[in-house]
Amino acid sequence: TAKAVRPNTKWSMWGWPHWGSYLDRSEERKKNALAPTELFAVLDWFSPWVYDWHKNEDSPKHRDWDRAWVYDTIELTKEVSGDRPIFPYICHRFCPPGDKSKKPIDPPGFALIPDEELKEHVAWALQAGTDGVVWWGGDNFHIRLIQKNPPPQPGDFRYFKYLRLKDVYRNERPEGMSYVDYLDSIHRDILGMLSEVASAEGRNDSEPDGPQRNSLAPPRTRPARLHQ
Repeated sequence: TAKAVRPNTKWSMWGWPHWGSYLDRSEERKKNALAPTELFAVLDWFSPWVYDWHKNEDSPKHRDWDRAWVYDTIELTKEVSGDRPIFPYICHRFCPPGDKSKKPIDPPGFALIPDEELKEHVAWALQAGTDGVVWWGGDNFHIRLIQKNPPPQPGDFRYFKYLRLKDVYRNERPEGMSYVDYLDSIHRDILGMLSEVASAEGRNDSEPDGPQRNSLAPPRTRPARLHQ
């Protein structure tokens, strides 16, 4: 196994445990999510993903859905993590729902999450009782895909992803700016925002008079950390 080859490495498995559905958190779903007990037993830390699915400004219910998704996923993870760390994966772009290979991808899939919504989403992940977050994003892969020559054609599993990404990056990137400079710019800004949130949550943990956490979220025993 991987742990036998690299015994001094701390291993995890991305995305586990996972509900398998954004809105359905039934007992049957929970049972299936917690079924891989042999896998959970060998993990050194846990890395569920809690990406943002909906733009909050489009509907009041979207914020409630996304918040519940984050908290419920972390609570699910706590049932198997014991005293092992939890570092959920977050992303600065909206997660596109459904099978991305068989139908067009509608907005806001892959679009940048607005600054305040991203900060709130990351704060939820920290407030839910995790040890930090892992920031993931596929910008470099996305750029290579939309610059592919010849581009993906209908029938290629990347075709609908290519069409959506081409629109997203064309509308985002300032005219005359290279993709390298553009990605450097937004990544610096996002890293600053994430560090701001992590620092604020760390202060809230250590200050007795700081803002009160949601009753669902037990306090962390370690300061929030950010991994990129």
